[in-house]
Amino acid sequence: MIDAEKTALLLVDIQNDYWLPPREPRDRFVRTVQALLELARESEMLVIHVQHARREPGKGGFQQGTPGFEIHPSVAPITGEPRVVKHTADSFYETELDAILKVAGIDTVVVCGMQTQKCCDTTARGAKARGYRCYFVTDAVETFDLTGPDGLIVDRDEIARVTFATLHNGFAEVVTLVELAQLLPATAAV
Repeated sequence: MIDAEKTALLLVDIQNDYWLPPREPRDRFVRTVQALLELARESEMLVIHVQHARREPGKGGFQQGTPGFEIHPSVAPITGEPRVVKHTADSFYETELDAILKVAGIDTVVVCGMQTQKCCDTTARGAKARGYRCYFVTDAVETFDLTGPDGLIVDRDEIARVTFATLHNGFAEVVTLVELAQLLPATAAV
């Protein structure tokens, strides 16, 4: 079972810049993250929104102070939900995330967001390295096709499958939203 009072949901980089063409997160990802967020709020988990900010001004997206940097309206924070700004793939590195979790008495994190193999994966590994129990919600993470060094395109579903397998082997408990909900006492059906 998961003790919701000692658990935090980390919504990683669900920011407007990910909705700019040619990228487009799938609708099912958005619906699942919304359901996960609702479940976390109903269970009274700590909800933390993580935002990526580029260090180099004017180069690419994720520039603080721009609309693209803002959290996507589908998962907008409510009063009392902290925001953490990061500059690397690891939501813990040079941020206040670990301190926030420790002050709140958190020993378990649930990771969801963008992108599966980058910031979500790295955040899950960072959580494990700091002694947190970590759940990685497979249907609440998203990525895009990538071009390999050989010039071939690697499909986003294949990237996700490999990431899930890697995390499952020592870094996180890899679950679906439904499986996570079953681990919470007396939760509403998802």
